[in-house]
Amino acid sequence: MDCQTIHPRTASGGCQEGHRLAMKFTEQVSNSFVEETNERLAELEATLLDLESEPSNVDLVAKAFRALHTIKGASAMFGFDSVASFTHELETVFDEIRNGRLSVTQPLIGLALECRDLIRRLLSGDEDSCHADRTRLIQALRAFQPVDGQPPSAPAKKEDLFGTRPPPERTYRILFRPKPELFHNGTNPLGLLNELAEMGSTQVVATTRTIPPLQDIDPESCYVAWDIIISTRKSMDDIRSVFIFVEDLCTLRIDLVDDGENQDADDYKKLGEILIERGDLTTEQLKACLSEQKRLGELLVERGIVSAEAIEAAVLEQQRVREARARRNTNGQCENATSVRVGAEKLDSLVDLVGELVIAQSMVAQDAAMAGAASALQRKVSHAGKLVRELQDLTTSLRMVPLHTTFQKMARLVRDLGRKSGKNIQFVSEGESTEMDRSMVEVLNDLLVHMIRNSVDHGIEAEADRVKAGKNPWGTVRLRAYHTGGKVIIEVSDDGRGLNKQKILAKAIEKGIVASGRELSESEIFSLIFRPGFSTADKITEVSGRGVGMDVVRKGVDALRGQIDAQTLQYLRQTGRTEAE
Repeated sequence: MDCQTIHPRTASGGCQEGHRLAMKFTEQVSNSFVEETNERLAELEATLLDLESEPSNVDLVAKAFRALHTIKGASAMFGFDSVASFTHELETVFDEIRNGRLSVTQPLIGLALECRDLIRRLLSGDEDSCHADRTRLIQALRAFQPVDGQPPSAPAKKEDLFGTRPPPERTYRILFRPKPELFHNGTNPLGLLNELAEMGSTQVVATTRTIPPLQDIDPESCYVAWDIIISTRKSMDDIRSVFIFVEDLCTLRIDLVDDGENQDADDYKKLGEILIERGDLTTEQLKACLSEQKRLGELLVERGIVSAEAIEAAVLEQQRVREARARRNTNGQCENATSVRVGAEKLDSLVDLVGELVIAQSMVAQDAAMAGAASALQRKVSHAGKLVRELQDLTTSLRMVPLHTTFQKMARLVRDLGRKSGKNIQFVSEGESTEMDRSMVEVLNDLLVHMIRNSVDHGIEAEADRVKAGKNPWGTVRLRAYHTGGKVIIEVSDDGRGLNKQKILAKAIEKGIVASGRELSESEIFSLIFRPGFSTADKITEVSGRGVGMDVVRKGVDALRGQIDAQTLQYLRQTGRTEAE
């Protein structure tokens, strides 16, 4: 029965090969689990930061609890017992909050964020270095839990936690058209815009087409109008109250464009619909323009039907609504999202192959035209070219990732730096859905860390100094991203003391960077802050002062083939603006 004999050597080799494959499969599954759990931890961090701002939001409490429960269960399933047992401790605290026996406080959120960081460290497998922190955090978590027969350490009123929820953030369109005589009663329209900005996140487009030639301008007349998109929790009546003293001196229209509930990012009004609602376009004009195969906005401006400012305002409204709904969709349904993980190498190969396909298709189209191919064949070649270009656009977009995750990291950074420096700072972000190539996002993350550290340490003043200067005790760091002209613009701004032009120049002269007596423009002076080793800090702190950060920013921007400039309004704010192709 030789044909049935199994040689020991072969059997041993087969077992070894099977063991090797099993180990490889286990490693792949483990890596996939760690990757997915890190994503859940990023979402948990964002939820905790939101919960710190809205401690009575029951949905955020439930979302944090679900995330912890999922992490605990998956960790136990894949053999990460230390992660599972530690996560159980934090989950227990959130179960107490969920049941109204514990309230959300800043110390509790701070502790939860520390726990989140430790879970991430435990996932790396280095349990020995985590032992002391793990013990300390478990003791702190158990100290928060109410003991049977004793009042809870942080009592919560259930009606506070599960009672009235804060109103959702709604988006409004404001058309503010002042009459020429607005200035006659001493009103400064920019003051009204600033008051709106204090209510929420605003984007403003100034309409200047009504400004007459220079020789016809009356300096006491107002010729500018404004389109404002605002996202706020305030009511329409609150917004209207801003204009209460000028309602007779302007044409004012306020429309609700997003109710704060819709989560469908694809359910938004098209550009033409918005322009008709605004009164910039008629249905007949829209139908006439849609019959031509050109971009609607470009065509309307070319024909003089709609102004470029109106198009810009309508596009901003459309983007704001889409971003708001996409953000709510992410917050409310991220656990149901369907995605496929593909290796970066495969993705890069696909992009390269499609690029070659585009070239090959162009050559075929050119040969067909030169050979005088039949019109039917040329139509088919043209159609194939259209499909290839669409495929190229799609594959290129696969490399693009939204800045949402990066912005989440910056929110945590601002919070931690503010507490470390003893400053109360709020973080405001806009344009989280803006997309960039994934390789650029990795570089951008490092740049933003340095820019935000600089804003917190150098820009935002201590609370006492802000109050003395008549400012809000809370400082604000704002991060904004948007597309314009084929570029991505990233703006980091703060409402701190601003860049001190004289101090920067004096320090540059002291260091021998600039010759004494040399005349420099404001932009040239501000560009000095990006020099290696340059710092105006009076002392070195944990956060900044060594003159390294802004030099890193400059080199990073150069690596992205971008541009950076610094702007300031003394004692109002400073802004770092980065452009990337």
